[in-house]
Amino acid sequence: MIHKRGVENNVASHSIHKSRKSSNTSTKLVVVVVIVVVVVIVVVVVVVVVVVIVVVVVVVVVVVVVVVVVVAVVVVVLLSQKT
Repeated sequence: MIHKRGVENNVASHSIHKSRKSSNTSTKLVVVVVIVVVVVIVVVVVVVVVVVIVVVVVVVVVVVVVVVVVVAVVVVVLLSQKT
């Protein structure tokens, strides 16, 4: 009787171990999915930040070029009026 109970306990612990193993693999899958999602979010954020920086730099360059052209035109007009 004791021996039989030991076998039952062994089977029960084996099935518990098996279910833990399957839940362990599903936990690993969840961790992998979370890591992939985090990496994708980080990549998207980095791409958005880079695009914003590029747009800001382009806008600043365009504004500087426009200001330089306007100043040059004003200087040329003023010099031509003086003479």
